[in-house]
Amino acid sequence: MTGSVGEFLGRMQQTLYPTFTPGPGGCDGLKAGDPDQPLSGVGVCFSASLELLRAAREEGLNLIVTHEPTYFSHDDATAHLQADPVYRAKRALIEEAGLVIYRLHDRPHAGPDDPFVRGLAAALGWPQPEGVPAPVCLDIPPTSLARLAGEVAGRLGADGLRWAGDGGQMVKRVVLSPGAAGGEAHRRLLVRWEPDALICGEVHEWETPEYRQDAAAAGQPLGLLVTGHAASELPGVQEVARGLEGAFPETRIVFLPMRAELRGGFSGGG
Repeated sequence: MTGSVGEFLGRMQQTLYPTFTPGPGGCDGLKAGDPDQPLSGVGVCFSASLELLRAAREEGLNLIVTHEPTYFSHDDATAHLQADPVYRAKRALIEEAGLVIYRLHDRPHAGPDDPFVRGLAAALGWPQPEGVPAPVCLDIPPTSLARLAGEVAGRLGADGLRWAGDGGQMVKRVVLSPGAAGGEAHRRLLVRWEPDALICGEVHEWETPEYRQDAAAAGQPLGLLVTGHAASELPGVQEVARGLEGAFPETRIVFLPMRAELRGGFSGGG
C-alpha cells in the first residue's frame, strides 16, 4: 500500500519513530507541497538543493525527505524571503514539479541508536554490530593523527577537511560527533570519554578549536578533525534511506547523493 504522501508520512512516524515527542524549537515537519497527492516515490537527501530537486523530478519522485533546511535557516522561515530571487526560483520548481518537502532531522537523532553516528562509523571503516546502539566513542587501531586525517578525508570524500593537533600524535580512541552539535556538546563528550581525537562535522572556530588549543597547552594532547557538515552526515542519510526501504519495501525509496566536490564545505565549483 502506498496511498498519499501524507499517509506515508504518518506511517513513517508511527513505524520508525513511535515514541518521539516533538520539543520546543523542533524542526521536523512539512515544509512545502500538497501532502494529499498520491505518492510516486521518495527521495532522501542531506539538503533539498535546487540541483537535487531537479534530480528528484527527473526520477519521478514527489516526496523529498531532507535532513537539513530547505530555505536556508534552521526553522525554514520564508516571510522575509518572498522577494528573494533564489527562494523564488526554488519555490517555483517545487510548485511546478508538484514536490512535497518534509524535514526529518530531530527524530533520527533522538533515538538510542543514532543512524548518523552508525553511518559515520561504518563509512570510516569501523562498522558496529546490528541491534546494538552505535557508540560515539570508539577504540581504533593505533595510527598517527596526520594519517588518520588523510584516511578520514579519503573515506568521506571530504577534500575540505581541516585538522588541528600534533600530526605525530598516536590516536587510539576517537569520539564521533557528526553534524554541528556545538562547542558545549563537544566539550562534554571530550570530558566524558577522554579521546585522543574528535571527529566532527562543523565547529564555531571560537569554541571547539579554542578548547582543543587550550587542552594541548594544559598538557592534554587532542586532535580535532572537522570534515564538513555534509561529509559527516551523508553516511547517516544513507542509513535513514535504508531504514525506510526496510520498513516500506512496497514504496520506491531513492537516496539522492550530494556531488563529491561539495561534501567538504566550500571546495570545488558549482
